[in-house]
Amino acid sequence: MAYYNIIDYITIATTGNAIDFGDRTTSGAANQSIAACASSTRGVMGGGITVNTMDYVTIASTGDATDFGDLTAARYALTAAASPTRGVFLKGANVVHTMDYITIASTGNATDFGNDQVGPAGYQGACSNGTRATMGGGNGASNIIAYITIASTGDATDFGDLTVGRNTPAALSGSA
Repeated sequence: MAYYNIIDYITIATTGNAIDFGDRTTSGAANQSIAACASSTRGVMGGGITVNTMDYVTIASTGDATDFGDLTAARYALTAAASPTRGVFLKGANVVHTMDYITIASTGNATDFGNDQVGPAGYQGACSNGTRATMGGGNGASNIIAYITIASTGDATDFGDLTVGRNTPAALSGSA
């Protein structure tokens, strides 16, 4: 299997194929099972097989990614969510309960956010509304949903259950 470090973009207001944006700083399998979050101006992606690397791009201009800093641990199959100012990288298949946060507008290493011992490790879907992030499903087709308040640090709290267990779900949210 080939792994690529290529970053693509689309313009949501129009239809059409993706266009090359630039490249990540990592190569090969390090680009497998990463997570990303963004503010209105900057996108940050991190993790991957055996790496703790985070890269960032300025959304309004194309070009290669730049090193942002490091996650607290190398991990893959993680997920991420964000408020307008803070990004949170959640768990991972090989790092069971760890959650890290960053300030999206500045570069630097991630800081420990807290633990999520509510749901399974890795392969979850996550979304946020700028205040709260929820994460659900995951490894072993879990039906558990947990949440955090993005502006504060602390452990995840039980939110409820999905209608059925799901492994590697996608998630999205509105602003409410």
